[in-house]
Amino acid sequence: MSLFDNIKRVFFGKHTEDSNTTTSSNPVAVEEVDSRARLLPLYTFYRIGPDFITWQYPVDTKPLKEFTKFTGIIDAASYKKDSAFWEALTNYDNLALKDGDPELLEMLQRDLLRLAKIYKKYGAYTLLGSLEDSSQEQFNYFRLAAQHGIKEGMVACGVLLLLSGKTEKGREWIEKGAELGEEIGMMNMAISYEHGTFTPIDYNKAAYFYRRLIKEHKNYFAYNNLGVMYVMANYFHTALSLFEQAKREVNHDPEWKNAISNIGAKESLDNYDSCKALLTLSLEDRIKRAVAQYHAPELDSIFCDNHVSPATTIPSNTEQPPRWLPDNSPEISQKDIEEHKATKTKSLVPLKSEVKYPHDDFVFPIYDVQIRDPRIMGNQHELIFLEKNVHSELNQYIQQHLGQLRAAFRRKDYLFVYLPTRAQSAEDIISSYSGDYEPQQMMRVWLDRDKKTEFYYWSALFSEEHLPADCAGFLRFKPNRSNPEDNFNYEYILFPFTPGTNWEKAFSYLVQFVGTLPFVKMRMKKSLPHDTMLLVDEKYKLFLIDSTGNKLTAEIKMPILSKALYFTLLHHTEGIAIKYLSDYKEELQQWYNTLSNRIDTTQSIETLIDPTNNSANEKLSRIRKAFEAALQDYEDSPEDYIPVGKKTQPYIIHLSRTRILWQPEGMNVFE
Repeated sequence: MSLFDNIKRVFFGKHTEDSNTTTSSNPVAVEEVDSRARLLPLYTFYRIGPDFITWQYPVDTKPLKEFTKFTGIIDAASYKKDSAFWEALTNYDNLALKDGDPELLEMLQRDLLRLAKIYKKYGAYTLLGSLEDSSQEQFNYFRLAAQHGIKEGMVACGVLLLLSGKTEKGREWIEKGAELGEEIGMMNMAISYEHGTFTPIDYNKAAYFYRRLIKEHKNYFAYNNLGVMYVMANYFHTALSLFEQAKREVNHDPEWKNAISNIGAKESLDNYDSCKALLTLSLEDRIKRAVAQYHAPELDSIFCDNHVSPATTIPSNTEQPPRWLPDNSPEISQKDIEEHKATKTKSLVPLKSEVKYPHDDFVFPIYDVQIRDPRIMGNQHELIFLEKNVHSELNQYIQQHLGQLRAAFRRKDYLFVYLPTRAQSAEDIISSYSGDYEPQQMMRVWLDRDKKTEFYYWSALFSEEHLPADCAGFLRFKPNRSNPEDNFNYEYILFPFTPGTNWEKAFSYLVQFVGTLPFVKMRMKKSLPHDTMLLVDEKYKLFLIDSTGNKLTAEIKMPILSKALYFTLLHHTEGIAIKYLSDYKEELQQWYNTLSNRIDTTQSIETLIDPTNNSANEKLSRIRKAFEAALQDYEDSPEDYIPVGKKTQPYIIHLSRTRILWQPEGMNVFE
């Protein structure tokens, strides 16, 4: 499966939608500093950054040929009867498979397990992992694949280890898979070595993996990221050649465009034009005008969520890694070599600006503000950079040090969100708003682009007359203890923006300052009423309700075979041990017939009651997951409603039968 197939189909969360941003990245707009001069326009080069690492995992689709070819091990006749399921299987769309026919999904999981256990097609373990919802169950399958030498399993196992905080072990697995040529693993290693995500920064190792990706996979992101590395090393002719190859790859294989859009990286397509424009200038001017930025901030670390990207190993935002000095790679343009020899490149690195900001102590005034849009989701662990007008020198510093700044704020438990204004006129601000930013658990601002001349970027968020006429700063959510649903209250922390400010010092002071601001502990989940009941309606659908009949949850959905097992266990208050399920075969069949309106259920039931098969444990797991999903907005455990036990002991549902409201006229758990 190609990289963009993985990007489209295999996620830890929801699909990322195309934002249709109209932002132009070439060049970034400038601010008029005074009546005598303007700052030089900046050219921003876009790359894929550390957020990529937490977003996806690879799977080995080679075992699928055992379903699709005529001489395959698996009889695919049952799958072919369902055209949608068959298409999802042959093109391997795990999300569509999980939403498809539950019985076919269970049969697929059994067949994949047979391929792995009996026929030693160990890549099937990665497919099984991608069909699980629980991170632990995913990890168990990926680890089995990794232990049997499957490179996709190694990388997937490593990614899950990173997400669980086991950085070193995760790095080992990812690097093993990357060295074996796994595409996503190589991209993860290259990004980490470039930015210091879960390894120390090592530009030469980053270039090594990017070059392998180019040679072995013709990977657009590798062409592009390596090109940006050369831009920041002042090798512009070499960078242009890589950007040109990236552009050619996109034109040759249009599916790369989908992959680029899916991670909010469409602006990277403009890198070629930006580089070409810079090459019309002297080398000294190119160095001053080139800025690097990376995309997909919505995939970055989200505090208080399950998917937190690993912290960078850079100790502080004031520590600067040394500039990359490229080795004598054959890809380096002779023109770059000649230019660097002629101008002695080391002397061309811009010196730091003199400090002109008048306040040595960098006091940060705070204003209380209210957000206009109730759809914005407050999160006190995020710090959102917003400016009323463009402040080019400040933005240049942020863009050049974005990874280090995020790392510094992260150590203070903040996610640094960067939303600059990038427009030349107030009327056009909203159209150049960072539209590719759409975080899932953080601030959501839905701006109507058809009305871009009626609402400004700033006033679409909030309007506070007592704020300075021109300002740059950080928005921070203020939770309301008495009303957890109140998402309107924020603080705005002013930040200096005068050209010539010692930005490094200013941000160092800001990081220390926000570290002293207290977080408000909020109770995010509610409790179920003490009189909560389990409702089984006339169609055998499950809900939790209160004593007045109001539904507290959506339908508790589970596959038919799992529900048949659940009702059988509800009927037997003493519980049932897995090894004795065969004693209840007739009852299980009756429930299955009732729930599915089918007569021939022998094979499914035989598999369920077989003590040597894992089917019963899988159904118990699905029952648990169904109740966990229904209770996601509650702090209550599902233990009261689900079968609890051990392999050698009976599984019992401890729910009092007096707390069950039974409405069906057919079979009854009380009979």
